Amino acid sequence: SEHPLNPLAFLPKIKDDMAPTIMGVKAYSVWNNGDRTIYEGEQYFANPNNKVITAPAGKVALGIHCTDYFQQGGRPCGVVEIKLFKNDELIFDSNITDIDFDLTRNINAHIDYAEWVKNKRFIQRSYVLPGNQLGYYEGKGEIVLSYPDTLNMRYEVYDYAGHKSVLPFKLTCSGRKKARLASTPDTYHWNKTYAIDTMGISVVIPQGALYQDEVLGIKKTKDIWTIGANDIPLQKAMTITLPVPDSLEVTDVCILSRNSKNQVVYIGGDVKDGKITAQTRSLGRFYVGVDSEAPSVRSRNSKSNLQRSNLIMIGVSDNLSGIGEYEVYIDGEFHPFEYDYKQNMLKARLSRLRLAKGSHKLLAIVSDSW
Repeated sequence: SEHPLNPLAFLPKIKDDMAPTIMGVKAYSVWNNGDRTIYEGEQYFANPNNKVITAPAGKVALGIHCTDYFQQGGRPCGVVEIKLFKNDELIFDSNITDIDFDLTRNINAHIDYAEWVKNKRFIQRSYVLPGNQLGYYEGKGEIVLSYPDTLNMRYEVYDYAGHKSVLPFKLTCSGRKKARLASTPDTYHWNKTYAIDTMGISVVIPQGALYQDEVLGIKKTKDIWTIGANDIPLQKAMTITLPVPDSLEVTDVCILSRNSKNQVVYIGGDVKDGKITAQTRSLGRFYVGVDSEAPSVRSRNSKSNLQRSNLIMIGVSDNLSGIGEYEVYIDGEFHPFEYDYKQNMLKARLSRLRLAKGSHKLLAIVSDSW
């Protein structure tokens, strides 16, 4: 299949007597307005074992917050299968046995992405968003709830070793029915392409970029444009074009964004006819800025750890666009170094450089991606 399989199937058996851990359940309202379907998060219920959780009248779906741990080491390794029952009837089954590398980004549809961005809760949906291309599921998972319904619900969660955790709870109708979501011009369908030109910004959202229909308001505050929100994931990149302010030098400009922690994120872009165009797979706030700061380069070696580790380490970092090209010379001669992206480091083993004993002069030249 050319799909990576669970490595536990090929390793010596690891001792595991621990069943999965279930932390909570989240309820969602399901809205069907014509050809528009939106799953709207309602409430998160922590530790609802044998308890009652409530949801509004109408169509409802659920998600579960759970994980699994190895007995030795205590590191989370995830669950394999999740089953959801309504009055003892299986209504949804998620069974992850392998991974298709071409579809891994769809994990953003498998989980409640907004919950992950805001609260770092890894809630797995017990229903399938229309744009989710993963094939791990059976059943729709949707529940029709009317007042004064009370349903007997049950989650069964399995790890690779076959251990099972069971979460029984009751789902009851709150007696209220939320106002119907009205279709607006800001509603974007997941299976359509959109080209928007408004307030000085041009945006192209391709078909299949969204996982479900979304309301994506576009607004401008001073020189910052907001497109939707950064807790809405994209499967495909959208194209944005912004005007370059007259006050900025064209050679240094780039499109920047702000993430959920308000940190600056480099988007880049190409300038033409006074405008800059870039592609991004994130929604949120965008503006035109300048990447004028050179990368930082410093030694990470001391005399003692150089002798002990047999490794030359050069720390490199860039505040925006990241490291683009680098060259390292020793005594004027080029030497190949490896770039460790995760550790922001250039490194090479002394034994492979074959240097003569004594002092040497090292020169590292680093440029950013811009």
